[in-house]
Amino acid sequence: MKTPMDASEEATPRSWEEEADPLSLELDPRNPRLALAEEGSSQARLLEIMLDRFKVEELAESILSSGYNTFDPLVGWKDGATIKILEGNRRVAAIKCLLDPELARAGS
Repeated sequence: MKTPMDASEEATPRSWEEEADPLSLELDPRNPRLALAEEGSSQARLLEIMLDRFKVEELAESILSSGYNTFDPLVGWKDGATIKILEGNRRVAAIKCLLDPELARAGS
Protein backbone atom coordinates (compact mmCIF):
# COMPACT_ATOMS: atom_id res chain seq x y z
CA MET A 1 0.00 0.00 0.00
CA LYS A 2 1.29 3.46 -0.91
CA THR A 3 1.65 5.92 1.90
CA PRO A 4 1.37 9.67 1.38
CA MET A 5 4.65 11.48 0.94
CA ASP A 6 5.59 14.05 3.49
CA ALA A 7 6.37 17.62 2.39
CA SER A 8 10.13 17.03 2.21
CA GLU A 9 9.69 14.13 -0.22
CA GLU A 10 7.37 16.15 -2.44
CA ALA A 11 9.93 18.94 -2.71
CA THR A 12 12.84 16.60 -3.49
CA PRO A 13 13.80 16.66 -7.18
CA ARG A 14 14.09 13.26 -8.77
CA SER A 15 16.59 12.49 -11.48
CA TRP A 16 16.24 10.10 -14.35
CA GLU A 17 17.86 9.37 -17.65
CA GLU A 18 15.63 8.98 -20.61
CA GLU A 19 16.08 8.89 -24.35
CA ALA A 20 13.73 11.22 -26.15
CA ASP A 21 13.18 12.50 -29.66
CA PRO A 22 15.03 15.83 -29.68
CA LEU A 23 12.30 17.36 -31.82
CA SER A 24 9.80 16.65 -29.03
CA LEU A 25 11.82 18.47 -26.34
CA GLU A 26 10.53 21.91 -25.40
CA LEU A 27 12.73 24.92 -24.81
CA ASP A 28 12.44 26.65 -21.44
CA PRO A 29 10.06 29.62 -21.69
CA ARG A 30 11.64 30.99 -18.50
CA ASN A 31 15.24 30.65 -19.69
CA PRO A 32 17.41 33.17 -17.78
CA ARG A 33 18.97 34.29 -21.09
CA LEU A 34 15.61 35.71 -22.18
CA ALA A 35 14.56 39.31 -21.73
CA LEU A 36 11.65 39.71 -19.34
CA ALA A 37 9.27 40.53 -22.23
CA GLU A 38 10.31 37.29 -24.00
CA GLU A 39 9.55 34.97 -21.09
CA GLY A 40 6.61 32.71 -21.76
CA SER A 41 7.03 32.91 -25.55
CA SER A 42 5.83 30.12 -27.84
CA GLN A 43 8.23 27.36 -28.82
CA ALA A 44 8.53 28.81 -32.34
CA ARG A 45 9.37 32.25 -30.93
CA LEU A 46 11.86 30.79 -28.45
CA LEU A 47 13.68 29.04 -31.28
CA GLU A 48 13.67 32.28 -33.28
CA ILE A 49 15.16 34.16 -30.31
CA MET A 50 17.82 31.49 -29.86
CA LEU A 51 18.76 31.64 -33.53
CA ASP A 52 18.86 35.44 -33.57
CA ARG A 53 20.86 36.05 -30.41
CA PHE A 54 22.56 32.99 -28.97
CA LYS A 55 24.89 31.72 -31.72
CA VAL A 56 22.97 28.49 -32.24
CA GLU A 57 24.35 28.21 -35.80
CA GLU A 58 27.92 28.17 -34.47
CA LEU A 59 26.99 25.48 -31.98
CA ALA A 60 25.33 23.43 -34.74
CA GLU A 61 28.49 23.71 -36.85
CA SER A 62 30.55 22.55 -33.87
CA ILE A 63 28.26 19.56 -33.34
CA LEU A 64 28.59 18.68 -37.04
CA SER A 65 32.38 18.94 -37.05
CA SER A 66 33.18 17.47 -33.63
CA GLY A 67 30.11 15.43 -32.72
CA TYR A 68 27.76 15.87 -29.81
CA ASN A 69 29.52 15.87 -26.44
CA THR A 70 27.49 13.97 -23.85
CA PHE A 71 29.84 15.10 -21.08
CA ASP A 72 27.51 17.99 -20.24
CA PRO A 73 24.04 16.41 -20.02
CA LEU A 74 20.79 18.15 -20.78
CA VAL A 75 18.66 18.87 -17.73
CA GLY A 76 14.90 18.91 -18.05
CA TRP A 77 11.71 18.29 -16.20
CA LYS A 78 8.60 16.38 -17.09
CA ASP A 79 5.40 18.31 -17.45
CA GLY A 80 2.92 15.53 -18.13
CA ALA A 81 4.16 13.79 -21.27
CA THR A 82 6.34 16.76 -22.27
CA ILE A 83 10.00 17.21 -21.36
CA LYS A 84 10.97 20.85 -20.92
CA ILE A 85 14.66 21.68 -21.03
CA LEU A 86 16.03 23.63 -18.10
CA GLU A 87 19.73 23.41 -18.96
CA GLY A 88 20.91 22.96 -22.53
CA ASN A 89 18.44 25.06 -24.50
CA ARG A 90 21.07 26.19 -27.04
CA ARG A 91 22.13 22.60 -27.65
CA VAL A 92 18.54 21.46 -28.07
CA ALA A 93 17.86 24.36 -30.47
CA ALA A 94 20.96 23.45 -32.50
CA ILE A 95 20.05 19.76 -32.65
CA LYS A 96 16.46 20.56 -33.65
CA CYS A 97 17.73 22.71 -36.52
CA LEU A 98 20.17 20.03 -37.63
CA LEU A 99 17.44 17.40 -37.64
CA ASP A 100 14.88 19.67 -39.31
CA PRO A 101 16.56 22.45 -41.32
CA GLU A 102 13.14 24.01 -42.01
CA LEU A 103 13.11 25.08 -38.35
CA ALA A 104 16.30 27.09 -38.90
CA ARG A 105 14.88 28.74 -42.02
CA ALA A 106 11.63 29.58 -40.22
CA GLY A 107 13.55 31.12 -37.33
CA SER A 108 15.81 33.30 -39.43
